[in-house]
Amino acid sequence: MYTIAHKKKDGSFVNEEARQQIEQLEMEVDNNASEEDAFRTVIGKEHHGYVRGMGFGVCPSKVFKGFGSTSTNGSSAQVNKLQSELETERARVDALVQEVERFKGLEEKLAFVMQQLTGQGFNRVTDLGSPNEPRPSSSASHNPGNNGSSS
Repeated sequence: MYTIAHKKKDGSFVNEEARQQIEQLEMEVDNNASEEDAFRTVIGKEHHGYVRGMGFGVCPSKVFKGFGSTSTNGSSAQVNKLQSELETERARVDALVQEVERFKGLEEKLAFVMQQLTGQGFNRVTDLGSPNEPRPSSSASHNPGNNGSSS
């Protein structure tokens, strides 16, 4: 916006000072500074009781009523905190991916074992009879003195 305001319709600068400031501003932005930081470096800090681009007599508190002003230190602390949280979440995702891969490996091994058991005839379930049919007692087989006869 500063560039637009300080150029004429034909694209030339309004004065030499504006040209120098805009060139310096572009260099600052190219050096990975944020636009706001670059602007502050080239043009200077805001003056108390003055809102840049709105003239004298306008209070910053009235213009930026709904916005909380955060200091650069506060925002960098928040950025650091968010980066730390991001790294933690990435580590969790990596651990979950490894766990899924482990389960896939176990699933493949289980499928192989089931295939081997099926090939050996272990796929039939012995007929245990109906749950309503009485089954003979196995107590005779546990009583060596009793040769299968009932008392």
